[in-house]
Amino acid sequence: MAEVLSLHNVSKVFPSHRAVDGVSLEIERGEFHALVGPSGCGKTTTLRMVAGLEIPTSGEIHLEGVDVAPLPPYARNVSTVFQSYALFPHLSVRRNVEFGLRRRGAGADMSLRVNEALDMVKLTGKAESLPAQLSGGEKQRAALARSLVLAPAVLLLDEPLSALDPNLRVSVREELRQLQRRTGITFLMVTHDQEEALTLADRITVMNGGRVEQTGTPHEIYLRPANPFVAQFLGAINWVGGVGVRPEATRIAALQPPSGVVSHAATVRRSMFLGNCVHVETEMAAGGSMVAEVSRFESGFEPGAPVHVWWNASDELRFR
Repeated sequence: MAEVLSLHNVSKVFPSHRAVDGVSLEIERGEFHALVGPSGCGKTTTLRMVAGLEIPTSGEIHLEGVDVAPLPPYARNVSTVFQSYALFPHLSVRRNVEFGLRRRGAGADMSLRVNEALDMVKLTGKAESLPAQLSGGEKQRAALARSLVLAPAVLLLDEPLSALDPNLRVSVREELRQLQRRTGITFLMVTHDQEEALTLADRITVMNGGRVEQTGTPHEIYLRPANPFVAQFLGAINWVGGVGVRPEATRIAALQPPSGVVSHAATVRRSMFLGNCVHVETEMAAGGSMVAEVSRFESGFEPGAPVHVWWNASDELRFR
């Protein structure tokens, strides 16, 4: 797929700090791309520069082959879904969705386009409702419809699910993924939620300290992280002798472990029931601790019990 958006050595310097430091990034047409990283890593500032809400201190932002860095937001073929949804409280859902089209001087097909957008997000029956009459998930879908109706080259999403409760977030996450697949519009999402990024994105860019640490598919980022920061940010990890091992790749045995594996004698410190699994925290005889993820149906790992923790060498995460 050809790239639709690219950033070339983009930086943003505020009086107090350098928020983004030489970021280069390519977003492919039709992909769902996630920017992740800890608070203050520069991901939101990067998104705002793409939207035109911040002007880069240096660098270029190419949208469909044109450098849009000096252009105002309305001159860019992008649309943004904000964390707060930013719906106009005095306008109905329909009028909210129409708003951008009216500003762009939409023609006679405006009503048809609005109806299609509302149908796409399953809000046809709420078209005349005010935002205050909507649930959190419905507000999020109304904000999506308002952006999608503009048919942007890139849809920008700033923490789109963070305002939802955990149960609703899971269902809306699936709706968002299906919506992106149906429309084929390029989505660029900022999120601090690692699971959200791994579940939704075709590719993920991990940022830290204003810089890009790694870009890759969820599989690549999780199983072949470029450095310890990426490894630890994308999920729990055990560190032993300079090597990282995920808890789900760490095994535990009351008796001798299988042959041909890496193993250490240890003592159970405690077990943590997590519903779908149990994390068994151990103290190794050689020093250090490790957490093994086991089935909730396994038992016998009581505090103080002698065990062996083991893993396959192929599951080790090594860094140059």
